[in-house]
Amino acid sequence: MSIVHHASTPPADSSPVNSFTALVVRVAWIFGSGAVLPLLAIFILMNEEGAFSIVDVIYAGLVPLLIAARYLDIMKFHGMTIYGEPANLTHAHRFALSLLGGGTLGWIVVHGIAYMMMQ
Repeated sequence: MSIVHHASTPPADSSPVNSFTALVVRVAWIFGSGAVLPLLAIFILMNEEGAFSIVDVIYAGLVPLLIAARYLDIMKFHGMTIYGEPANLTHAHRFALSLLGGGTLGWIVVHGIAYMMMQ
């Protein structure tokens, strides 16, 4: 009996992070979505002028970068879920929708609060 490996199914890597690049990508989307976006929202709230600023541009630009990082983590580096299971495109889509929806809603709320604070 011989074992045949198909080119379309590479052998699974048992290590959660198998390269420095994979680690950087994984930390980027986790830290970016969990800490950097909320911190930017606080900076937007603290803006005394209440107008749009460079922080808004950074916030808006960071969202697609985080989505791309999660997609790259899953597709190239075999990203995992928080439960240690292999992540797939469903997880990437869920992350993208959550970040787009939550990020947009958070941005609107922060600007609304900043506007009310100026009154």
